[in-house]
Parts: sequence; structure tokens; C-alpha cells
Amino acid sequence: MSAVVQSGSKQYIVEYNQKFIVDRLEQLEGETFELDVLFSYGDQKGLKKLQVIVLKHQKGEKIRVVKYKSKSNYHKQYGFRPYQTILQVLGADGKIAEIKSPEVETTVEETVETTPKKTVKKATPKTEEKAKTEVKTVKKPKTVKSEI
Repeated sequence: MSAVVQSGSKQYIVEYNQKFIVDRLEQLEGETFELDVLFSYGDQKGLKKLQVIVLKHQKGEKIRVVKYKSKSNYHKQYGFRPYQTILQVLGADGKIAEIKSPEVETTVEETVETTPKKTVKKATPKTEEKAKTEVKTVKKPKTVKSEI
């Protein structure tokens, strides 16, 4: 089943259990509602409405707008992040399709986190540290400047 639905002034091609992003809607998260079908093709032709569920409200990627006029030193730039809603198709004409959610199997071994063992360095005696850090200083011979 594929259908073309309209939300706001935009049209989307959707299928069962598909998630898609539309401009922000007033419905709350978890609420189901119906979208009008403009055109349907495939297995079920002649659909009138699709039931969708609101999964999440979010802000989209930043959009940059630049205005520029040549030869007049006019540059304007601004940006914004549009508000969006993520929808998922449940069914058509009152028939809700079963959404297969992936089953998550967790075992006790996976939930228990093991911490790596820390190795402790042994402290060296102070006499060994002094011997390692001892630096020999060598005096340079003085050069005599002669006046000619």
C-alpha cells in the first residue's frame, strides 16, 4: 500500500509503518489522528484516510538565509531551526495495522557492567629518583675578546 497524503501545504508518499517528518502539528505526542489521502496506488486503491500517530516533536536542522545585492554592499544573513513533528502510519480507513516492534532481549550478563582492573605503579625510592634526575653541568671556557 502506497499513498500520497497532505499535511499543511506539502505532500508526502507514505506506506504502512513508515515514519516521516512534517511541519509542526498541534497534536500531542502519542495522539492518533487521520490524514486525507490524495492518491493511493498499489495493493489498496481508493483509500480515503490514513491513521497516523505522533511519535515526537523536534527542531530540525538549521536553515541559513542570505540576502545579497551586488555593487551596493548589501549583505544580510539570518538562520532558524524549523519546528517539526515525526509521524508514523498506523493503518487506513479505520483498519489499524499491527506494528512489529523489535523485541529486546537482555540478559543478566549484559546489564552488569564490568569495570576494568586498574594497575597501580609502585613508588620508587627517593635515592633512585635523584640518581635518574641528576644532571651534570659543564663549564664552557671563556673566550677573550681582543681589541685590535
